Amino acid sequence: MATTQNEKVRALQRKLYISSKQERSYRFYSLYDKVYRMDVLMEAYGQCRANKGKPGVDGVTFEDIEKQGLQPWLENISDELRNRAYKPQPVKRANDEGQTTITKSTKGTPQGGVVSPLLANIYLNDFSELINAKTPCRMISYADDFVILYGKPYTAVQQEWIKHKLEEEGLTLNERKTRMVDMGMQRAEFDFLGYNFKRVPCFWKKGRWYIKVQPSKKSQKKFKDAIRDIVKHRTSKRLDELIEAVNPIIRGWKNYFAQCGYPKSVFFKMDWFVVGRFYRWAKRLSQRSSKCLTPDALKILRQKGLELFVVMKMSTAKGLM
Repeated sequence: MATTQNEKVRALQRKLYISSKQERSYRFYSLYDKVYRMDVLMEAYGQCRANKGKPGVDGVTFEDIEKQGLQPWLENISDELRNRAYKPQPVKRANDEGQTTITKSTKGTPQGGVVSPLLANIYLNDFSELINAKTPCRMISYADDFVILYGKPYTAVQQEWIKHKLEEEGLTLNERKTRMVDMGMQRAEFDFLGYNFKRVPCFWKKGRWYIKVQPSKKSQKKFKDAIRDIVKHRTSKRLDELIEAVNPIIRGWKNYFAQCGYPKSVFFKMDWFVVGRFYRWAKRLSQRSSKCLTPDALKILRQKGLELFVVMKMSTAKGLM
């Protein structure tokens, strides 16, 4: 069986991962030739396509590219990269008024830029060490998102100190997204890296409270939108093709959110959402009621290979919305 481009890219990623883990001191000095590989470029394009990326300053859409020919377009980029002649176009930015402008900037990184997480880690390194080593607080960060934990309520003075220290590192605190949360208060909550942390009452001990960790509402919405984008009314894909497209999304979501907290109730809800989408898709296959997934929709979907978050005992999805 021929190896697909996606499998070749995954094999490359796996090889690099294993090398970095087995030899901590190993340094990669020749990765540039991997950047212009056609399978890597095709995978990158596919991910951008799936994320519904917007046109850049040239106004060229995915549809425009595919109309003129995706393969030649990627081959041209590959040749330019190989010959070190590729020049990226300016990146669009939004000002404080939300208006898109094209200007030359001498500082900062564009929103969503591929190098942004790396630069954020570099700039936040000294600040993170300062918080964890020189204060009674603990900082947990990922790229440019971070949470500072403290056993007592924060004060305005502390927040101003944090803001000042970040400015010393050349960083500006996002006032709109920054807030102080007293997790000792009932029902207090905050979101971080797709998770929701909320203080809720215990069911097994009356009068006691605990921090419940589960996928945030924003993460749930993104998951549902991704499923809707695949299992939709106007699609020419067969049932097995839809399942093949949906399974990696479910698998990835489960691998991420099953690592900590209490995601089972959300998993159960997402399962029935997925099954419900398939059931409605089957009903709309024709003007008359389709027999594709009735009467045992869940059983049929399992037999066809649909992966679910949890094992459900119900034998039918009839009436699902």
